[in-house]
Amino acid sequence: MSRGAAPCTLPMSSPPLPPPSPQQQPARGPDSCADDGLSPDHDSQHADRQARDEAAAAAPSAADERLFGLDDSAFRCRQPRAAGGSAPGGLMTKFEARAVSLAKLALGRRSIVWDIGAGSGAVGLEAARIASEGFVYAIEKNPADAAIALDNARRLAVGNYALTQGRAPAGIEAWPSPDAVFIGGSGGELAALIALSLARLRAGGKLVINLVTLDNLATATAALERAQEAGLADWEMLQLQASRSVPILSTRRFAAENPVWILSATRRCRTSSLERFALGIGCDRDTTADAIAAAVAATLAAAGIDAGAVDACASSEIKADEAGLREFAAARGWPLHFFAADQLATVAVPNPSARAARHAGSASVAEAAARLAAGGGELVVAKQKFRAADGKHVTLALARLSAPAETKDAAR
Repeated sequence: MSRGAAPCTLPMSSPPLPPPSPQQQPARGPDSCADDGLSPDHDSQHADRQARDEAAAAAPSAADERLFGLDDSAFRCRQPRAAGGSAPGGLMTKFEARAVSLAKLALGRRSIVWDIGAGSGAVGLEAARIASEGFVYAIEKNPADAAIALDNARRLAVGNYALTQGRAPAGIEAWPSPDAVFIGGSGGELAALIALSLARLRAGGKLVINLVTLDNLATATAALERAQEAGLADWEMLQLQASRSVPILSTRRFAAENPVWILSATRRCRTSSLERFALGIGCDRDTTADAIAAAVAATLAAAGIDAGAVDACASSEIKADEAGLREFAAARGWPLHFFAADQLATVAVPNPSARAARHAGSASVAEAAARLAAGGGELVVAKQKFRAADGKHVTLALARLSAPAETKDAAR
């Protein structure tokens, strides 16, 4: 997939805050990494709390009191409609489509949300107000729109919001796994963004896509069909056509807004009893079994996959002497396979790493090892990075077995 220039974080953001206490964490189930002192390792920036408090003091009281349903006029946007139109135009999801889309996202107050193709920021900022104890990660490729979204965030005193100016999906892989994803713009990467979003969504999470062109509609429905056939998600679609009243002499008429297709998908919570999986694991030197176990539990819980559906785990042969990795696998009764660097290097993966190539001799460890242990099966969870309380890193990937994995000859 094509990549734009390296994204840069706008001044709304500041260094990451410490992870919230377990009482403040979103409800993730008993295997949540929040209870294990483990957090996703990401470079995305959290908004500065002092700036949020200062902005809140200056925010309009009416907007501050209203949790949902802000008027279009509350948001600045680029390319406003000519005088006499029924509402502000430009790159903004209008009130009616925004209301339905937010409802489809099914947000809770602690939700983690991705807003891809943020435009003016209208959807992401209203989502942040609803998910007041959660966080919204937004990305917008157009610098002018990104600046407007940032200004809207400041004017509305929204602090649980970080905006990156860049071209998705660059940088998104570093964001924490979401409870909900909104795609309002794709920059020609729609199919890839759908696949990435569904791979990262937590079990039961929602993906909502707004489209206005037939080409993108065909691309999106084909991608969602593939996801449903693969057992990843269920989806539905509606077309929203709204008309607003506008004055005409001493009476009123209706003016039609552009029709919008709203596609929504739900990440499946349970896997088929017939599906089997293999885990690929990478880790820092001397990572403990407990740290690996916590990362694996969080990954499986987010994917809606029971640990009993895992048949094996695998890594690079340079990790064969890792006591924590061997202890982890032995405690679960999972066969542990180690693959040589030249074997790992032959496997196609979505997230190759120059750092892994330098340290492990191949551009991928977790993703490549998972696919090899799964007999070449497809990845169902792309590379996930975790950082334990002691600073050690664990990298995981999960692949579906395409057939009984034949790893005896490759095992060390």
